[in-house]
Amino acid sequence: MSNLNSSLLKIGNKLIIGLRIKKEVNAWDLAQALDGLRITVIRDEVGGLIILHTPAHIPLFTAIHRDRIRHLLNKWVDYVEPLPSGVTRGIIDNASTSFSEIKSKAIPEVQDSSSAIITICKLSNDQVRYSVFLRGNTHGEIDILSCSNKAFLKQLRESIDLTLKPSPRPGRMFMSNYYPIDIDLTRHLIVLGSTGGSGKTTLVRLLINDALQRSTFNRIVIFDPTGEYSLHLVGRGYVAIPGGVDIAVNPLTLPRHRASELLSTAIQAAAFMYGESDNGGFSFIQLEVLEKALDRLGDRNTLRDLYVVLSDLEQELRRNDYLNAISAVRRRLRKLMIAALMRNVLSSSAARSRLLVINMAPLYFVSQLAAIIFTLTFLEVLNGILRDSLIVIDEAHRILNKYVVSESIIERLIRG
Repeated sequence: MSNLNSSLLKIGNKLIIGLRIKKEVNAWDLAQALDGLRITVIRDEVGGLIILHTPAHIPLFTAIHRDRIRHLLNKWVDYVEPLPSGVTRGIIDNASTSFSEIKSKAIPEVQDSSSAIITICKLSNDQVRYSVFLRGNTHGEIDILSCSNKAFLKQLRESIDLTLKPSPRPGRMFMSNYYPIDIDLTRHLIVLGSTGGSGKTTLVRLLINDALQRSTFNRIVIFDPTGEYSLHLVGRGYVAIPGGVDIAVNPLTLPRHRASELLSTAIQAAAFMYGESDNGGFSFIQLEVLEKALDRLGDRNTLRDLYVVLSDLEQELRRNDYLNAISAVRRRLRKLMIAALMRNVLSSSAARSRLLVINMAPLYFVSQLAAIIFTLTFLEVLNGILRDSLIVIDEAHRILNKYVVSESIIERLIRG
């Protein structure tokens, strides 16, 4: 146990150590071998944690209890391992404000699936003092390491199941209520789950809150297609709506080949997700028409200019296949004649904000295609301000799909 010193924690006159479950174990077996120590068991649907601690009134016997902890950990080394002291402190602090004690003379029945904390203070081989805490609102902090009820050990063991499953190994972590989650925010992350109620948004909110508290990134930018994050984070950051005075982007200020790739990528994505076109994306001849129109733009660089150039091409290219292709491209461009895609602007308030939430809901309501183009263009045109940033793209499957051949800016950012 070479890491024991870095895992031991002193709070008041108590010596405390947190333990991660490595292999399924019945904590009752561990509780019967405490030898003067006390145990707090934290159990939820993810796994289990154990906190060993001393009574509060024995500050003179620290060395004795260190030896007892070391002996216990050596005996149970296959089942538990120490947590860093900072993690243990965080677990205790979070649990003390998110759980409430069950006060009852009768032993409570604790369901296997319930998130619960059980603290056991051994009196003899037959009797213990104990407390049970369930998740819920508290009035101030509670002491989860205390024992307030008395019971026979056999009765308590029959009423409360303390079979603990393995828990994740802590790394770069944030705290979800009280439980350490191993997520490295310096790497790319995708959060997957079923629609509605699987916890994706809740998890991402916790990640964002943790990044804000730790100042992990220079800036956090959230693309919010539903408006949910905008409501949750109002007052904490700057909420901008594309097309207003705050924020707009113009895809045609990019180099012509990138503008062509961006438009075709967005149209393919929109066709795949929403059926926004009648043939599933740009055909080869439509891409050829788009390239010809982009080449003729010259100094003109808005989507309205591109629409006009396509009209000019229609007068020159009289073959039916070209005319049909021009008509298809123009039909798609009509949906993009909106202020959000006509110029590059980012207000000083939006640019200075450490937390920028882009409420995309109004844009998705007008045109899903326009919303996809805005997202891709923003990432490319304003790439300079996004260094050392956390970029959150909610509903990212609306933008990326397996049918897009060209590399999008999102894929370039991930690769780079």
